[in-house]
Amino acid sequence: MPQLSILIVNYYSADVLQPCLDSIVQGTHNLDYELLVVNNSSDDKEFEGLKPVFTQVKWLEAGYNAGFARANNMGIRKAGGTFVLLLNSDTVVPSGTLEYVVGWMEQHPAFAAIGTPLEYPDGTPQISGNYALNGGLNYLMMIPFLGKLLKYAGQGMGVQKTNIDTVAKEVQEVDWINGAFLLVRKSAIHQAGMLDEDFFLYHEESEWCSRLKKTGKLGILGKYKVVHLEGFSSNKAFQSQSSGHNQLFDKKGRQLFVSLMLRIRKEFGLGWFCFHLIAFTGTLPVVWLLGAINSLTGAVSFKPYLAYTRNIASIWPLVPKIISGAPHFYKVL
Repeated sequence: MPQLSILIVNYYSADVLQPCLDSIVQGTHNLDYELLVVNNSSDDKEFEGLKPVFTQVKWLEAGYNAGFARANNMGIRKAGGTFVLLLNSDTVVPSGTLEYVVGWMEQHPAFAAIGTPLEYPDGTPQISGNYALNGGLNYLMMIPFLGKLLKYAGQGMGVQKTNIDTVAKEVQEVDWINGAFLLVRKSAIHQAGMLDEDFFLYHEESEWCSRLKKTGKLGILGKYKVVHLEGFSSNKAFQSQSSGHNQLFDKKGRQLFVSLMLRIRKEFGLGWFCFHLIAFTGTLPVVWLLGAINSLTGAVSFKPYLAYTRNIASIWPLVPKIISGAPHFYKVL
């Protein structure tokens, strides 16, 4: 039985997948591990060209664009390791990282899952872990204009910052871990269950972490930093230029919003789902008014606010399904 099973999902990302695999193979020497790559793409000639190069990889075919949760679950079912690492294809793992995190987890059985600080290639830190506010209230900051007011109000009241981008100590406990590098104890998966397959993309790891946290602690280890391009495959698929999970002004934002609302329903309950639904929808007139003023002054185009409105409206046909809790694959693009 290997100590670690590394799961990577590919969706037309062969150009970044190769350096990711190289970093693992060339930088991991004192660890018994297996590599599993789940392919969500079809007719991907560049991806097929990697198979004879990395003969140690177990190549799995989803047969369709299964998204993040379903593809990783396929890998988890095949994984034989004591620990399972969900790793994005657009990451580069420094030498020694995997030996360190697995060794650390073996010495700290109270932890169910662990992550590492993430950074851009230029060294700029990314969000690697998060604290969860009651009901997901921090996501109201995604509302244009009004979100900034809420942010300033929260800062004035001393509300704890929800995002972790730098870790100055050995381990920083968090409520959920960025899915770009998420190492989970296999025994915790047996207790908490696998990723929820209703999710297509985004927010599935935060909902999963809410269940994993019931089995043990979650944390970010500060010693090694993993380079992450952030959103490479999804931005290509959605033709988006945005990074992160807080932008609702394009096609990517539609999937982000639907997945966010699904996560709120599953993790925080029906009452909080209805609250957010009313908040995002009810503030549309204010967004339109302030957006129109901005566009008339020549500051920005009004098109992003139209896209934002369409994205908020996209949730309403799905409301009965989300409320019912019946299984449904929430892929909207």
